[in-house]
Amino acid sequence: MELRRSGFTIAEFVISLMVMFIIMGSVITVTFKKAKQTINKYLAEGYEVCDCTSGTDYCLITIDNNSGRNEFYTVQILGGGAAGSAEKGGAAGETKIVHYPTLNGQYYIKLGAGGEYGGDNINGGNTAIYKVLDNGKFELLEFAMGGVGSKEKIDIASLPPGVTSSDLAKGEKPNFEASSADEVSMMQCGAGGDAGRNGAMGGVIIKW
Repeated sequence: MELRRSGFTIAEFVISLMVMFIIMGSVITVTFKKAKQTINKYLAEGYEVCDCTSGTDYCLITIDNNSGRNEFYTVQILGGGAAGSAEKGGAAGETKIVHYPTLNGQYYIKLGAGGEYGGDNINGGNTAIYKVLDNGKFELLEFAMGGVGSKEKIDIASLPPGVTSSDLAKGEKPNFEASSADEVSMMQCGAGGDAGRNGAMGGVIIKW
């Protein structure tokens, strides 16, 4: 009587492993392709700008995060610059860069005014971002303070070597560096006024 063989031969075992690897490789490839397509769909870059070149001191923007975006939002905000005194340049507004895991809905941005030379308000105004709630009220999200002005005069005798009165007459620039052409307009905002001049209005840019 001929005995029946049970189990696999080595050749059959190797062939089975190869088939399993091929199937697993196909599944992994399809999974990665789907994941890659999903990420590309939701990570489209965008930005919203409200700054001193917009011709107005406020903006109302809407950000839609209902599509499943999961990237962080970067908010750069500048307070208004202070006016210069008769002899000395004004201070720049505060610079803030903050990150939020999500932003969604309507936001009201009030740009800080530049300080007025010779006026009652030589300080720069605060720039503020408010979330517009469902009941129409505003909730403060973030703000940057305006630059502080002074009526200081320059004491020529006390100037350090190599520093002239013309150097001190220049308004302070905000601590902000543009990383793309879209942000170049922000370089004009939040600066202190030169001697005898107004400060610059603040600005906000939101990127994702």
